[in-house]
Amino acid sequence: GHYAWLIASLAHFIIFTNWDAREYQFLKENCENAYTAVSRQFDIPTSENVFVGLLPVFMFNTKEEFIQYANDFDKFDVPKTWAGYYTGSSDGSGHMVMWKPDTKKRGVEQAELNWAHTLTHEFTHAFISRYRSNQRIPRWLNEGLAEVIAAMHFPFVGTHSRAKAMAGKDFAFQDLFNDQKFPPGDMYPVMQTMVEALIREGSLSFKVYPD
Repeated sequence: GHYAWLIASLAHFIIFTNWDAREYQFLKENCENAYTAVSRQFDIPTSENVFVGLLPVFMFNTKEEFIQYANDFDKFDVPKTWAGYYTGSSDGSGHMVMWKPDTKKRGVEQAELNWAHTLTHEFTHAFISRYRSNQRIPRWLNEGLAEVIAAMHFPFVGTHSRAKAMAGKDFAFQDLFNDQKFPPGDMYPVMQTMVEALIREGSLSFKVYPD
């Protein structure tokens, strides 16, 4: 069946959603703002489109629809804690999938912050997958960089204290370098601070990694 309705073709996105029509403008603006935020980090003009055509974004109203789409179309048993994901292939194609968190559980302000952080994070993955080439980069670097850029605009309180707390724990640090394993949630502050440290050493390194 149909999970969502096409609402808009934008400068860089084609959006499918079943959100309330009154929220369309909010969705359009935030998607394009994410493109602007990430492209500026890589000194690429916002007028330049790095994608093959437009990037499809599937934005569902409920978590249940999000999980069903992941199972039915991407054949992906998405973890129930996820708010979104990007999936791409070696030919440069890909798409983003997200859902709108329940504002009754977190409140409107916190729900919008979490959603915007996730949108920027997942879009960073999409952008990096097309930056210079379709070549994949290590997962720890991909996730860490996505968290760094998302945090620049939509920071979470306590990220650095959580990373510091992890430094005092006995955990399998080497697993971060195994791309066959999805890092658990408590590793995201660790990966973010790893990338932040590398940026302090030489921010240009992320703009010239091999094609």
